[in-house]
Amino acid sequence: MSYAYGQAGDTTLAFPDIEIARGGSCAVVGPSGSGKTTLMHLIAGLLTPATGSIQIAGERMDTSSQRERDRLRGRLIGIVLQQLRLVASLSALENLLLAQRLSGHPVNRASAAEQLAGLGLGHRLHHRPHALSQGEAQRVAIARALVGRPALLLADEPTSSLDDANTELVLQLLTEQAVEHGAALLVVTHDARIRGRLEQEIELAKVAP
Repeated sequence: MSYAYGQAGDTTLAFPDIEIARGGSCAVVGPSGSGKTTLMHLIAGLLTPATGSIQIAGERMDTSSQRERDRLRGRLIGIVLQQLRLVASLSALENLLLAQRLSGHPVNRASAAEQLAGLGLGHRLHHRPHALSQGEAQRVAIARALVGRPALLLADEPTSSLDDANTELVLQLLTEQAVEHGAALLVVTHDARIRGRLEQEIELAKVAP
């Protein structure tokens, strides 16, 4: 797969093939400027590849209209960002209910509460993000990404701002939750501590200026 950019589309980023089974995991690693963010945007349907195709759970992201991509993204992809972006005015439970609503899934309060309880947050359902520890907030963000049972869990730099102990916990949580929910896990990162930790690993080189 490739993506053309630049004023005249005269510069091309080339990416290797990636295939991840449900419950499987892959890390895309590389320094800043290697195209990791571009690859993530391509997979999420925010950009269109110049060549190649993107298929998630049998659905083509690259040939769909933008409106259809938005719908597919909400249904098929759960995203965990480095900056968690939990809604500060909502409780942990309400953040999950909002995610259900925005992704087009039925709002199911009992299911959302059960998911948080399964991550050890049953006693924190009604706490807002400012009242949660960093680790608790990270678990809420992961639960939010999985609330619609996506086919792909996409994690963008989930550990780069964490210490070693929390990096270990988050990586374990991501892999365990992907298996439990039957989602493929793709971690995009420049964090060297991720190297060799997932089933597959793809290294991108920095693009020459």
